[in-house]
Amino acid sequence: AYSFFVTYANIDGYEPSKTDYKDLKNPLDKWIISATNRLVYEVGNAFDSYDVQGACNALTSFVDDLNNWYIRRSRRRFWRSENDGDKKAAYDTLYKVLMTVMQVACPLIPFVTEEIYQNLKTDDMPQSIHLTSWPEYKAEERDSELEKEMSLVMKAIAMGRALRSSSNLKIRQPLSSFFIVDRTAEDRVILERNVDIIKEELNVKSVHIEGDESGLVTYSAKANFKALGSRLGKNMKEVASIIQTFSSDEIARILDGEAKTIEYSAGSIEITGPDLAVNRSERENVKVLNEGNLTVGYDTNVTEELLLEGIARDIVRLIQSERKESGFEVSDHISVQIKGEGRIDDAVKAFSDYISNETLADSLRIEDNDGKSGEIAECKVTLKIEKV
Repeated sequence: AYSFFVTYANIDGYEPSKTDYKDLKNPLDKWIISATNRLVYEVGNAFDSYDVQGACNALTSFVDDLNNWYIRRSRRRFWRSENDGDKKAAYDTLYKVLMTVMQVACPLIPFVTEEIYQNLKTDDMPQSIHLTSWPEYKAEERDSELEKEMSLVMKAIAMGRALRSSSNLKIRQPLSSFFIVDRTAEDRVILERNVDIIKEELNVKSVHIEGDESGLVTYSAKANFKALGSRLGKNMKEVASIIQTFSSDEIARILDGEAKTIEYSAGSIEITGPDLAVNRSERENVKVLNEGNLTVGYDTNVTEELLLEGIARDIVRLIQSERKESGFEVSDHISVQIKGEGRIDDAVKAFSDYISNETLADSLRIEDNDGKSGEIAECKVTLKIEKV
């Protein structure tokens, strides 16, 4: 996070300034400031209780969110060539967060935090990070509803990434549809508000949010012996046999909160969700992952256009890697020569504008070259880049 900030602050000539919390317009800025105050509160309480492990856990969790959510989602705000209000707010927010994290972390990592502080501090600040006061917890800068919203969206995206990984669906390959099933109406409203973020993070063309899983899976069920055994005793086996005959739709209604009364030789009993051990079977061309109330799934069918776009994204990764190895600055414009086997050239032709914009390529030519060899989608490719 520090490296990212310094890289772009030097490019733009950023000087530390302040944007008041009440003037922040971007929800990401409000969220990370709220999360920073939560960090101050949690680590302060942990230190007061001599709970060093608790302080470390809170800090590492926050840094993960800072890097893998706030900065990931804000990158393009820093990339912009123009210095508008949103870009200034992003710089001011990240600067404030970094300085606060240095104060919170300095009892744990005194030398790293001092090094960063010395580079970021202004002349009117104390000489050392260790001469500053503990940061003030500002309850007025906490937004518990926004924290809850971001937490839910981040969970859905994390599950989506985990499902891609377990199903060998690489993240750079676009997919047509991502499904989210959440039985809580309030959660579905939150997810609907953040559909664009989910689409971008998971590289999908559409997101479908539902209240039941019928479009993704079929159900079968067995009796939960632990839940039913004490109530049924010797009749357990008979009821278990009846439960195994439940249809997928019947099980779905039970999972939605509807009790089902079944008759057996010694009487009747109401069956609810906790009484079942449910098995989910994926429908054709669908991969599914369930965690508590949340179920996510992908349509795994890859069309020709999606295939070429996935190759184009791999080409961007290859060019960016070559830029880094060549020691180019992030703002340097380049020319690109590329030649490949299979569908490589087709992908370059179909997505030339996308590749050029993502890599700052002023020219992109498909031609033989004496550049580096690589491999994309099991096809050989040669690539040569030069600074313009």
